[in-house]
Parts: sequence; structure tokens; C-alpha cells
Amino acid sequence: MQKEDIKIRRTSITKDDVMHNELFKEAYEKNWAVLLKRLKEAGSNDVEFVSRRPYGSNIVHVAVVCCASDSMAEYDNSSLNDEGKYKYEYSSVLEEFIVESLKKFPILNCHTDIKGRTPLHLAMNRNILKPGGTAFQTVVDFLTHIKQQASSFPLPPWEGKDNNADTLLHLAIKYKRYKFAKHLIALDPKLVSETNNYKETPLHVLCRWGNYSETHEQEESEMVDIFIDKDPLMVYWYDGGGFTPFLRASQEGALKIATSLLNHFPHLMEQRHLQSNTVAFHLINLDPRNDADRKFIELPNMDITPYKKCNKDGKTVLDVLAKAQDVPRSFQDFLSSKWLDLPFGIKDAGNSIYGVRFSNMKEYMGPLGVVAALLTTITFTAAFTIPGGYDENIGTPILAKKDELRMKYPSSLI
Repeated sequence: MQKEDIKIRRTSITKDDVMHNELFKEAYEKNWAVLLKRLKEAGSNDVEFVSRRPYGSNIVHVAVVCCASDSMAEYDNSSLNDEGKYKYEYSSVLEEFIVESLKKFPILNCHTDIKGRTPLHLAMNRNILKPGGTAFQTVVDFLTHIKQQASSFPLPPWEGKDNNADTLLHLAIKYKRYKFAKHLIALDPKLVSETNNYKETPLHVLCRWGNYSETHEQEESEMVDIFIDKDPLMVYWYDGGGFTPFLRASQEGALKIATSLLNHFPHLMEQRHLQSNTVAFHLINLDPRNDADRKFIELPNMDITPYKKCNKDGKTVLDVLAKAQDVPRSFQDFLSSKWLDLPFGIKDAGNSIYGVRFSNMKEYMGPLGVVAALLTTITFTAAFTIPGGYDENIGTPILAKKDELRMKYPSSLI
């Protein structure tokens, strides 16, 4: 029997498999301590906890959905010891119930809901199973056990796909569960080549969703190395939008990931989009506020050939940059170092009529404001200060009857 047939069979619910209302009510009311006690008292052949809702969800599906509100507050520094690990075995009663349920009844890992999601699919964007905690290691251990006992399970949970055809690895990468992703690849290296409905490999997903935080920079670089080590040909695969991983990273501004790819394969700079015929520099949105663009363009052996490529509209990279709002100075210097004649539009791009770059206006606003205030103060002080002062008795200017004052004072105001 093929895996697709098995997957359909798993989602089919008979009358005897339907979850009792009492069990669902306890979960709906979030009585996790009560359910955890019942779970520990249940026998290994007890069918109560492996029953399912009419649309395929089991008790762990229900519990995981509740994690966003119940376990998020549990993750704070007060719950960690000096080694950065949890002081307690689990971060919450809810997490303990989820992990112990999966551990006691491994078949729950293989159940899918109406959207094809296993409990672990749902857990990827929930605040549970954090690295360093007991729950995380327990899940990794029983997934390893499932692999060892593969013949006892209809389909390993890491091979299952949801209605978007995302595997657990796709979701782990999307939600930055990189440590969990490494364990999944160790369990089944073929996962790196799986594609979803958008024809995206996990590397495409990394290029789309990664590189938004320096916290994950090192891990994302390691993930690039792992993907290329497992299947180097995936750097040439096009997704449903006509992007290779490198082109996708360039379009999304993930230049650090793009740089990691170029370190492995410098010729990726020659790749073109399937529909628009654009190269990476047609797609890159250079941001002068960070140095990612500088590190990207200063790669060794950077060739000037891509800058001369035309897209489907007949525009070269230089033509596109000429219309940009602000081309970073570092990039202009790089182009000049390649003996490329910069169009006037690039040199003048992003400048006000006074020659100040738009990106620098905020920096100049403070000093210019102070100078303007001082000049205004000096001007009005000179205009309203009467030479000779005032008569203390009657309050009129002492020199009010002098012809020189009558002639010069109106002119000073003008």
C-alpha cells in the first residue's frame, strides 16, 4: 500500500474512534492537571486518549492549539537555572500533558486533522518544545524511537504533509526552530529535497523567512551549509514563482543568507528569474541602514557581468538603480571600482535639491534645527532691542527724539 493510501486511511474516523464529549470538555475547559492525572493512570491499551474528533483532531491537537495563551507566559528567565535550562522538568502542566501523551501513545504523532497536520505540525508556531527543555529532548528521543520502530507506524510524522504540502522541516525552518530542524534532517536526510505546493524546498523557505534577526544569523548560516551538504543541486531548483533559493534571498533582502550561498557557489550571481529574466541585483532592495549590502557586494571575485544583463523590459541593473530612491554610497563606490560608468541618475538618486541625501536628512535635522533657532533668536533680538534703553520713569526710549533712531529703527525691522 502506498503512503498516500495510508494517509487517507489515517484521516478516516469510524464511529468507535470518536472522542468522548467528557474528554473533549476537560480539554476545552483547560483542566490539564486533571487530564494529566488520568493520562498517568491510563493503561497502554486504553483507547480513550487515542480517540479523535470527527475532523481528525486528537486530544494532543486540541492541547497544542491552547498553547499560545497557556504556555507563553511560562517562558521567562525566572524559569531558567544558571545553565540556561529549566528549573522544572516541564515549563507548564499543559506542555507536560502534551509530551507525556505523545510519549505514552506514539500513534498520536501520526494522526492528522482535516488540514493534514499532525500535532507536531501545529507545535512549530507555538511556545512549546523550546531547545534546552526536557520536553524538547523527550520529543527528539521518541521521534528517534519511531524511526527505529518504523514498521509499527503507518507513516512517520516527519514525512507527513499538511494541506500546503509542508513537511515538519518546512515549518521548523519557517518558524526558526533550527535545532529541531537539524534533528529532523538527522532522522531523514531526504526531507531537504521535499517540496510543498509552491514547489519550495526547505532551503527556499529559509531564504524567504530567514535573516530578520541577528539572533539567528549563525544558525541560518549553518542551515545553509547543512542543506548544501545534503543536496547541493537544490541551489538550482526553481520554486513556483520562478525563483531559485539565491534569487529568493535577494528579493526578500536576506543578503546574509545570499552571501552564504555565494560563498559556496559564486556563479549563482549569473542565475536569472524564469519569467522576468532578472538577475539578483535587479531584485535586491538595498538598505543603507545596515551593512549587509556592503558585505554582499564586497565578496571576493565579484564579477561585473551581471550588471550588464537586461531583464524582460530591456533594463540593465544600472538602469534600475538609476530610478532607486537611495543607492548606498558603498554600492556606488563598488560599481565605480569595477570601471562602470554610473548614470547620472545613480549619482543623483536620493538627493534633495540642496544635495543632501534623503537617508541623511534625519541625521542633519537636529543640527540644522539648532542653527535655525539661534539665527532666529539673534535676528529678533537685534530687531526689538532699542539703542540707549528706556526711561525708567515714563517707559519711553531715551533716544526716541533723535533723528538717527527714527531713520534706522524701521530699516532694521525690514
